[in-house]
Amino acid sequence: MTATAAPIDRPDVHLAEPPAGARPGDPDAPAIRFFRVLNRFLMVPATRAGLGAWLSTPVGGAMVLLRIRGRKSGLIRETPLNYIVAEGAVWVVAGFGPRTEWYRNLLADPRVEAVLPGRTLTGTVTDVRSPAVRRRILPAVMRSTVGPSLAAGVNPWRETPDSLSATMAWVPLLRIDPDDGPVEAGPDDPGGTAWIWRQALVLGLSVGGARGGATRDSATPRLTRHRPGRPSARTPRAVRTQSQAVCTVGLPARSTSPGARLSVHKDTLRRFSPARRPSTRHNGAMPTFDERAPDWDTTERTERALAVARLILETARPDPGARVLELGAGTGLLGLALLPHVGSVVLADASGGMLDTAEAKIATGAHPGARTLRLALTRDPLPDERFDLVVSLMALHHVPDTAAAMAGLAALLEPGGRIAIVD
Repeated sequence: MTATAAPIDRPDVHLAEPPAGARPGDPDAPAIRFFRVLNRFLMVPATRAGLGAWLSTPVGGAMVLLRIRGRKSGLIRETPLNYIVAEGAVWVVAGFGPRTEWYRNLLADPRVEAVLPGRTLTGTVTDVRSPAVRRRILPAVMRSTVGPSLAAGVNPWRETPDSLSATMAWVPLLRIDPDDGPVEAGPDDPGGTAWIWRQALVLGLSVGGARGGATRDSATPRLTRHRPGRPSARTPRAVRTQSQAVCTVGLPARSTSPGARLSVHKDTLRRFSPARRPSTRHNGAMPTFDERAPDWDTTERTERALAVARLILETARPDPGARVLELGAGTGLLGLALLPHVGSVVLADASGGMLDTAEAKIATGAHPGARTLRLALTRDPLPDERFDLVVSLMALHHVPDTAAAMAGLAALLEPGGRIAIVD
């Protein structure tokens, strides 16, 4: 995939030199280290979980989560930033200057996905150098983030647009033009009023919780203690079980960095947990996958497969001609959802009944490029064919030897291939 460099509206205008003594973009600068930790453990998880609007105030600003492709790794990087919506576009600044990593990534590939409070959009970034536009937009950006602006030594309420533009002349200003046309500011965006009721609700709950805690403490003669990290004996069994569930997507196979993992909300795990499925046998025995195959394609499983397919396509971005293998494919819900976006899909499973159902779908002629393969990964010989992408949905926990399974998956990849697992 070939990326196009980010356009510059005025190539003849250059950014000014940073002020003397500044360390813009220096990864070892204390401010950048602080924001790196804050973003990783608070801002990114909260915004990804849809809580960005709850973090928005006129003091701290509103947050947009930008998903940007790394210029070296090719992986999607997530960066939370303050923003405004103006003139039909989303505007952000690279407050640490042109050496900022995410800004340099955008220069290499200007395509971006922006997760705003209440909506997500895709678009193209333009590096704005026009003095007239910067005089018009920069004051609005800085006034929407009073706290960070004052921390940087800039008082946007006292400076004129001209003096503020001169002070920020070394800071890149970026415009994100949505693919779907101009965007309008909503109540959760800077300038909106939705933050008022949210913060009032948080304050009310905090005060109520504090008063309730004080009442309970005064009425309770003793405390029950248990070891940290272990569930209390009084914790319901179902809660302890669900708290140990994990669901990740790992990309790519050659990388073990934390950036190659995407967490999925626990509500999805609770909703789709196989442990919650009641048995249909009168004698209480768990039916086999062969027996469950005819009734496998429930609405829940179909919706889950479609959601995971979208996640994999957005994250792995397979080429249109990619060869894909789905391990533990069952009736092919995930693999067939990916098929329109790739070259071919092999549905592999150890259950003959599941594959029979998948083959019945393929036989209709609606899924050209799909075929089935009977395969128990840790018991059967691996096929000679190699794949660009191997995917698996809620199957790996059925394999006793996970390490052997992962080694088998890696052996099925072409050089540079990727693995995407949701479990």
